[in-house]
Amino acid sequence: MAYKFDPNDKTTNLSNNTFFISVGTIRKNIGDLGMKTLQILAYEGISEEPELINAVRNVILFSTGKPVSEDSIRRSIQSLWSNGLIERKEVNTGVRRFHILKLLSNGKMFANHFFDKTPVESEWEELEREHASVEHGYLIKDTKKILEEKGAYESVTTGRTENRIRISDDRSCIPDIACTLGDGCDFYEVECGTHNQKDFDYKCDKLVRLTKILIFVSQNRYVLKKTITKQVEHWIGKVGREKLKALGRKVYLTTLKDLQNDKWTYIYDMTMDEPICCFGKKKGGES
Repeated sequence: MAYKFDPNDKTTNLSNNTFFISVGTIRKNIGDLGMKTLQILAYEGISEEPELINAVRNVILFSTGKPVSEDSIRRSIQSLWSNGLIERKEVNTGVRRFHILKLLSNGKMFANHFFDKTPVESEWEELEREHASVEHGYLIKDTKKILEEKGAYESVTTGRTENRIRISDDRSCIPDIACTLGDGCDFYEVECGTHNQKDFDYKCDKLVRLTKILIFVSQNRYVLKKTITKQVEHWIGKVGREKLKALGRKVYLTTLKDLQNDKWTYIYDMTMDEPICCFGKKKGGES
């Protein structure tokens, strides 16, 4: 069912299954806590539900001196969803599972109506705009956080503009994550297993001109084994193992969880016909 706001503040059913609903009715439905939750969601750019809950709790505590429970905030989020103001989606990066939120068009109109200000772009919308999908965006975000927490690099960047590297007059490469240490740089490609083989080969052909080690990160070992290893092996066969060996190239595959535990999942050393499987080499990682 579609919703539209009635400027006359009346609620009306239309024959085309569109429902004109009064802004006053929605305001009453979501209550004061729902309005505060909506305001923070609309103007802080927050999309991760746990982050939104913390922000709402802190704002209310600071402004009123009274604590509000997490369950109450979750109910306010549910109210925003049930009144057609927000979209809610689950994301699993392999190291954490959480929900993300964004305003629907009705939610943006509702916020603009009550707060007299256009909502800002949410993190969900930004990641969706910058990357192949919002899931891909959050995988990159969590990979970057892991790499930063390790402290092995001087800088870890994910911006498409700052990561763009020109490799010829008409071609450039944009690694998902660029990590610098001194004069060196490592590039991490974050894979959801959704690229077709042609696009994957094209990416590898560009990366192999920039670095001796190609690094791919995915959300779990199932995706690595089912999809990424097959794509890597196809690319190695296309380029030629002996050629890659002469160039000193290697390919490293890992999951976010294995990366968090300082281990690779598979290593393609061109001196060997089969990849090195690193399961069980260290404690931690995936089972």
